[in-house]
Amino acid sequence: MTLIQMMKLVIFSAVASMCLAPMVQLAEAGIVDWQWVILGEAVGIPVVFALAAFPLVRRGPSKDRLIRLLVLTSVSIALGFVVYSLIWGGMIWAGTGLTRATLYFVMIVLTPPFVYLLRQLAPFHRQRLPTRADER
Repeated sequence: MTLIQMMKLVIFSAVASMCLAPMVQLAEAGIVDWQWVILGEAVGIPVVFALAAFPLVRRGPSKDRLIRLLVLTSVSIALGFVVYSLIWGGMIWAGTGLTRATLYFVMIVLTPPFVYLLRQLAPFHRQRLPTRADER
C-alpha cells in the first residue's frame, strides 16, 4: 500500500468520525435515543463516504461503481427500516408520532432510486429460454 493510499484511508476515517461524533454526543446527553443514532449513522456514513470518494478516488468505472454501491447501501438501510416499520413497527409510530402515510411516502420516494441503483450494480440479463422450435 502506498503512502497516498494510506492517507486516503486516514481521510475516509476522519470523515466518518466527523459524521459520527456529534450524534454520539447527542445520544450521551440523552437528547436522542441510541437506536435513532445508529439508524441515522447507518444511513449517513455511506453517503458521506460517497461524497468523500468524489475527490479522493481516481476516475473510472470502479469509482462510479463504488459511489453507486455506497449510495445503494444508504438507500437500502433506509428502505429496510421503512418496510420494517410498516410491518412490525407499531411501537415506532406510537413513540414518534409518525403516521403510516408518512412511511408510505418515504417508501414511494426511496423505491425508484433503489431500483435504479440495483439495476446499475447488478444488471439482470434476460436470457431467452430455449423452445422446441430451436431444437429443430
